[in-house]
Amino acid sequence: MALVATLLPFAALGAYVGLTRVFLGGLTLFVASSLFCSLSLSLPMLIAARLLQGLGAAGVMSVSVALMKAISPPDRFGRALGLSTFVVGGAFMLGPLVAWLILSFSGWPWLFAVNVPFGGLTLFVALRVLPALAPVAHSVDWSGAVLNVLAFGAMLLGVGEIAHDGSAYFAAGSMLLASLCGGVLVRRSMGQQAAILPVDLFAHRLFALSAITAFLSFIAQGLAFVSLPFLLGTKFGRGQFELGLLMSSWPAAVAVVSPISGRLADRRNAGLLGCAGLAALFAGLISLAMLPPNAGDLSIGMRLSICGMGFGIFLPPNLKALMDSVPRERSGSANGVTALARLFGQAIGAALVALSLRVGGAQGGVLALLMGAAAVGAACGVSALRLAERN
Repeated sequence: MALVATLLPFAALGAYVGLTRVFLGGLTLFVASSLFCSLSLSLPMLIAARLLQGLGAAGVMSVSVALMKAISPPDRFGRALGLSTFVVGGAFMLGPLVAWLILSFSGWPWLFAVNVPFGGLTLFVALRVLPALAPVAHSVDWSGAVLNVLAFGAMLLGVGEIAHDGSAYFAAGSMLLASLCGGVLVRRSMGQQAAILPVDLFAHRLFALSAITAFLSFIAQGLAFVSLPFLLGTKFGRGQFELGLLMSSWPAAVAVVSPISGRLADRRNAGLLGCAGLAALFAGLISLAMLPPNAGDLSIGMRLSICGMGFGIFLPPNLKALMDSVPRERSGSANGVTALARLFGQAIGAALVALSLRVGGAQGGVLALLMGAAAVGAACGVSALRLAERN
């Protein structure tokens, strides 16, 4: 929750003090808080450390794409995004295996401690190679930042309470607080260049369409990633190790196709590439929802790979279109919206899985996949509206 609620404030801070400073500060906080997590002796200490870790991750994610755009040649920005997606896909592929190995030979603190040497090496390299970028904003709307944290934090609490059949009064109060703070935030953001919530960017048609497409696609990803382990474990009897290997098919496929998609993004229409990738993702989700009871690992892995290929084709061109549709000095704000669409969409997807499992019972996993396919279908329709746009 801390990660989602602070993305836009950190993006605004990046415009005020410089993208590189926020990136390095967020990375430093993430590494230090990972060490704090591994040394925690009680649940309150671990919660506090995880809160700091979320803040550090928000600092990194809120400016990373804008930083990439600032240091990449304009005609190779898509290629850079493809390579970045390749790295992320590879990390997601190896993550479950690494976690399984760590827990097989040591305790849970090492899940956090492993971040320290890798994060420290990343910080060392970043300090040596990243340029110092000049600020582009003269102030930060601190009141807007508080409203943003309250609005998104309360909304996530309310959605989670509804999904888990919690207190109706708490859910209603959270959603009311989110609505009030969000309404005030939108109102005060109108016409402001340095607003925490960059409402003015949505006046750019390509930006708005790309942001909506991203949000819907990440809802679908959240639905799939959370529901599939339940479905494959309960209905198809796969164990934890098998689940990890099967689920790695999706990010592995993303890693394979994203460099190619990134190269194409520098030359081809984002709407066309987006529709092609989303169509493949739609087909993959439908095929997973229709898995026969005796489905083998190869059949499941192939369907997951189709989903990953579709997502890998879609992601770099959509991200490039979103970032290229606004003036360069507003890249930080656009980055914040991009990261928020991703994480908030995934959070909504996860909450919808909880709701589908409660409503659908034994068929809850299938229901969640069908909901994901519906979100992808809507995203494909929005992406098609960009076919006439010039990137």
